[in-house]
Amino acid sequence: MLKLENIQGGYTPGSLVLQGVDLQVQQGEVIGIIGLNGCGKSTLGKAVLNMLPFRTGKISLKGRDVSHLPVHHLHNFGIGMVMQGGMIFPHMSVWEHLQLVGKSKSEKDLKKRVSEIEEQYGLVIFAPGTALNRKGSFLSGGEKQQLALMMALLDNPEWLILDEVSAGLSPGNVSMVAELIKVLKTEGKLGIILMEQNIKLAVQLSDHLLLLERGVIDKHFVVDKDFDINNLNENIFN
Repeated sequence: MLKLENIQGGYTPGSLVLQGVDLQVQQGEVIGIIGLNGCGKSTLGKAVLNMLPFRTGKISLKGRDVSHLPVHHLHNFGIGMVMQGGMIFPHMSVWEHLQLVGKSKSEKDLKKRVSEIEEQYGLVIFAPGTALNRKGSFLSGGEKQQLALMMALLDNPEWLILDEVSAGLSPGNVSMVAELIKVLKTEGKLGIILMEQNIKLAVQLSDHLLLLERGVIDKHFVVDKDFDINNLNENIFN
C-alpha cells in the first residue's frame, strides 16, 4: 500500500497549496484525483515524490516511512511518475531517454524490455519508421507522452503517478492512454494515482474518485455500475 497522511506543502514558505491530504492506494487500484484548475492536483503528484520545496506529513510504502527519501530512491522503491505534458528533454534522443532510466540494464536487456512494453501495452513510439535517434524536440505531443509512459514502465513499477496524461493530446492519443491504463488496471499489478482534468476519462478509469478542493480532499466517490457522472458534475461545479 502507498499511503499519504496529512500531506501539506507548497512552493514558498507560508503558502500551502496542499492543506492536509490523506489517501491510500493498493496495487491493482486506480485512484482518480479530480478538481478545478489550480486546486493542487499536480502539486499532489510532486508531493508524493518529495519534489516540493516545502512539504510536511507522512508517506509510507508497504508500511515503511519514505517521507524524506529523494526522488531517485523512490524510483528504486517502485514508484514511477509521468508528469503533465510528457515532460522529456528536448536535446536528448528517444534512445538516450531510455538509457537514462534503464542505466542498470545492458543494451540487449533494455531493447528486450522496450519490445515487451511495446507488445504488451500497444505503445507505438518505436513503430517501423520511427528512429531511436530522434530528439525530444522533434516528437509530437502524443509521441512525447508515449515516451514518458515507456520510461515510467521500464523498471516494472508497483505504483504509478499520472499527472494530467490526457492534457494537450488528440482524441486518438487520449484513447491510446486510456487503453494502456485499462490494461494496467486489468493486470492488477500496479497501484495508480491519476490526476486528471478530463472528468469522463477519470470516471472511465478509476475505482475511486477524490475531489480535491482548496488543498484538501473534499469528497470521495466510489465508481461502480450505478455511478452517475451528472451527480459528480453537480458536486464539482456547484
